[in-house]
Amino acid sequence: MLILKQLQAERNAALDQVVEDATMLAQYAASKAEPYLVERDFPPEALPPQFAFSLPKIATRVTHNLRVADAKKHFPAAKQPFRKAA
Repeated sequence: MLILKQLQAERNAALDQVVEDATMLAQYAASKAEPYLVERDFPPEALPPQFAFSLPKIATRVTHNLRVADAKKHFPAAKQPFRKAA
């Protein structure tokens, strides 16, 4: 069971890294007024070995990250944390 959890953690870390890289590339493409094509930037040979996630899943996460970043620009988080109810 411990080995399975370790493999899942490694797999999720690989996905997070690819999504982070893809998000950065999408932002760069947007800054140059170019379309972002996940298929172009992540051909199979550019992905980590035994990478099992689909490009559409990566693209979905990238879109989510970009929307969250845009929302944070428009609606910055409150400076003070919410107080707990008595």
